[in-house]
Amino acid sequence: MRAYTVTTGVWARGILATEYGVDLDKVTWVVVDEEHVQEYQKAYPANVRYEAGANLGEMVARGELAAAIGVGQVDSPDVKPLIPNAREAEAAWYRKTGIYPINHTVVVKDALLRADPSLAPRLFHAFTEAKAVFLRQLDAGGELSADAQALAQRRRVVGDDPLPYGLARNRPALEAIVQFARDQKILPRAVKPEEMFASNTLGLD
Repeated sequence: MRAYTVTTGVWARGILATEYGVDLDKVTWVVVDEEHVQEYQKAYPANVRYEAGANLGEMVARGELAAAIGVGQVDSPDVKPLIPNAREAEAAWYRKTGIYPINHTVVVKDALLRADPSLAPRLFHAFTEAKAVFLRQLDAGGELSADAQALAQRRRVVGDDPLPYGLARNRPALEAIVQFARDQKILPRAVKPEEMFASNTLGLD
């Protein structure tokens, strides 16, 4: 995978472990890019190998790796998706668990929040208003970007709002990613979802 702590990798490994019984400690994880938190590179588990700049798709095609996460289409007849019906599998997993994986968050320094207690709620409302405009565009149909089309299709599984904000709607995903990160030796301690939000945004959704 590109990096050990990249969010997509954490989710993929967690799902492989919980849904398919993969023992993550028995896999050698090859990473080729710098971590988002560079300090973590010094704390890799023993079964993580760093090969800076290597091409994962080519390594899989040559048989040097058994599989890869997040490399996209590989031009080789010998390489196939591990889960051929991935879209149906992800929909079934969502219906089973209620977990809607999160890949991106907005982070604000504590010092800024202390300096202006209104900052977090104002940011939350700004993003909520922007999302409302986007959802109206989805409702109107018409020409959409590829990303917007993907979100429009996702509504069939998750409901009208494919971009849920706030703690309440994201609690199952936050609890799951924390547990996955603990299991994968990324987080040194459990983190409560409430700790991730400014206290004056906890009731907002």
